[in-house]
Amino acid sequence: MKTPLYNALMEYSKHKKPFHMPGHKLGTFGDMKHLDLTALDVTEANGLDNLYEAEGIIKEAMQEMSRFYGAQSTTFLTNGSTAGILGSLMTICKPGDKVLIARNCHHSVWHALILIGAVPIYIQPEYNEDFGLMGVIAKETISQALDLYPEVKGAIIVSPTYEGIVSEVKGIAEVLHEQDKVLIVDEAHGAHFVVDEAFPESSVLQGADLVIQSMHKTLPTLTQSALLHRGTNKVNESELIKNLRLVQTSSPSYVMMSLMDYMRGYIESHRNEIKESYIVPLEKIREELSKMRKLKLLELPSVMYDQSKIVIFTNGSGIDGYTLGQYLEERYDIVAEAMLPHLIILMTTLADNEQTLTHLEKALRAIDDELFLNQSIASDDRYSKLIGPILSQVDNVKKGELSPREVYYKEARLTLIDRCLDRICAQQIMLYPPGVPIICLGERISKVHIDLIKQYRDRLKGLEIVDSQIHCKVL
Repeated sequence: MKTPLYNALMEYSKHKKPFHMPGHKLGTFGDMKHLDLTALDVTEANGLDNLYEAEGIIKEAMQEMSRFYGAQSTTFLTNGSTAGILGSLMTICKPGDKVLIARNCHHSVWHALILIGAVPIYIQPEYNEDFGLMGVIAKETISQALDLYPEVKGAIIVSPTYEGIVSEVKGIAEVLHEQDKVLIVDEAHGAHFVVDEAFPESSVLQGADLVIQSMHKTLPTLTQSALLHRGTNKVNESELIKNLRLVQTSSPSYVMMSLMDYMRGYIESHRNEIKESYIVPLEKIREELSKMRKLKLLELPSVMYDQSKIVIFTNGSGIDGYTLGQYLEERYDIVAEAMLPHLIILMTTLADNEQTLTHLEKALRAIDDELFLNQSIASDDRYSKLIGPILSQVDNVKKGELSPREVYYKEARLTLIDRCLDRICAQQIMLYPPGVPIICLGERISKVHIDLIKQYRDRLKGLEIVDSQIHCKVL
């Protein structure tokens, strides 16, 4: 029987040690491997309720989830956080409405803008020079944007970032609420914050109106399992459900919903065990990894950083992030969540324990020792320099010339970059690292943009090279 995908995944699960999502880590959390998931795969049969008209057991399960997170109400999502982002923006915006969009938002935000016809006002996250990462959205930037565009309906920001950096959501919420605006927080990587005080406080508890979380990313549930919380009563719940019906499947997975319900209950009844088996060893290995001499662990106070993310910088070590990830997999079967030129991201979750975490620590320490002893390897710092000056030339607050919807339905042309001055950009031009657009969809290309593109072409995604010359899609 020829089953290439199935066979490859079964082989992967036998040998690899995942430090990537989903959070159940190949079903190793708790009693997950002993659950009969096929028994949960049903439909809206008599007595089994309906997600979009919940009155029975689904309603009760969602009420338990909202209590767990401290939300006004919670809705299960079975099409991932993407569905929550689409539904949230569709609820607060109509065609032509303006909304503040953090430049480091997930691409599903631009998909929502295309579907709605809303107009983005781009706001720039602060850049952390010490780590070469995009960090927080400052409340001062929100205030500046509201002064320039008081007609916006609200804002959507990312907290925590992919690397785990958390914004001061409470302050941002206060600034927006003073002018009767809505705050949406993409907290896709923060569903686990509620588990233990070692993690930052969830945006749900900091005044955010709508919070989207991917349970599957950091907790032991199946991929696409997510939650949409109403942190306040500012957004009408019925309108939210109406819009979710447009973007989610009409056959929501009972396997996903019931497993989210089960894992919420399991976590609540096993908090002390989770603390001892995961949180304590995590804190211990972070302390050990902080002693590395060539590789560097990202360390920030827990109030502003998710300690479950193991972010390792390779600047000055003699290798890049891709090579470090390759070493970990080839030598130790450890698979990272992400590899970039100057860092790797390793995700730990409740499915990890002293054994898996110690294996990771020993692997990283061994590679670090090797790098330290091999002093002849040339240091590579090119990825840590000049990012700040680049990003300082990108406006903190800027409106696109055309909405993403207008751009999407127009015919774009691949054009030599020297001929793109004053043209409308028809794609995102991203700077890696840290992974933020220097030109967003619908923005007008300036001379500064062209100069940046020419100077940092090797660091940019979204361009095309034809006959060794840089081309960009424009209108």
